[in-house]
Amino acid sequence: MAKLCCCYDVLNQLCLWTSLDSWAKAEHHTAIEHMDQSPEKVLLIYDRHFPSFECFYAHYRANKDFLMRIQSNFRMVKHFVESGLSSKIFAYKITYNQINPLRAKGYQVNKDSVLPVRLIRVELDSGEIEVLVTSLMDDKLYPSACFKELYNLRWGVETFFERVKHKMALESFAGYKPICIRQEVFAHIFVANLQSLMVSAAKEDYDKKSTKTKYRYQPNYQFALGLIKQKILDLFRKNSLGEALEFIHQYLRKTLEPVRKGRTFPRITSTTAKHVKHKTFFNFKPVL
Repeated sequence: MAKLCCCYDVLNQLCLWTSLDSWAKAEHHTAIEHMDQSPEKVLLIYDRHFPSFECFYAHYRANKDFLMRIQSNFRMVKHFVESGLSSKIFAYKITYNQINPLRAKGYQVNKDSVLPVRLIRVELDSGEIEVLVTSLMDDKLYPSACFKELYNLRWGVETFFERVKHKMALESFAGYKPICIRQEVFAHIFVANLQSLMVSAAKEDYDKKSTKTKYRYQPNYQFALGLIKQKILDLFRKNSLGEALEFIHQYLRKTLEPVRKGRTFPRITSTTAKHVKHKTFFNFKPVL
């Protein structure tokens, strides 16, 4: 088994870097190792599995801003929730058992090491309270009210993995050797990026139609994938590249679908599938 980690640009729908490691490797260790591959002057958004002193320290050392959802079992989070404040800056202190492991990795830390972090309260539509932690300290420049929508952008990561794993059937591997698995994984990521680029290239047509309609329109990603699948070889041939791009562009203009904001659906979880590995079936009907 392996663990796939990606740095995903949620605004442009592009995977910036990909890492395929052992399933036993922690996600935040992978993120730290690839910190230099992340673009400059961006905000890195993470889910609740990443907050730790090491992860915070690595971002400050690399001069990279972060926004993470933090679990309620952190002591400072409990105090923050009880305070009722919408935002507060804490001095997050290193624990004793973290000192030697971090020193072994080259971090200059001691028992008095502390990091400034800002906690932000976010109330969901369901009434549930979530807490975010960030390096953006300026309350005037980054008011607390903007972080709910900002963190919600991370949902694009989930839809990206859903697109690659299910619609593109990533786990339907043709080979069993590690080199075959790696080739197929990175090939799927490449095609997913190519799909996003094709859709983005025709975005001006969607925006023009959206000015006179009730909804903003976007392409059908599933249909775009089918078009790329049909013309993938032509995209690598110099003589047929332009014709293939025009073919995809013209068809994407005809497959627009409305974007309905604010739609929510209850999450249905199966108790029988919680501890079972996801199974990819081979009898899916192709897109085209």
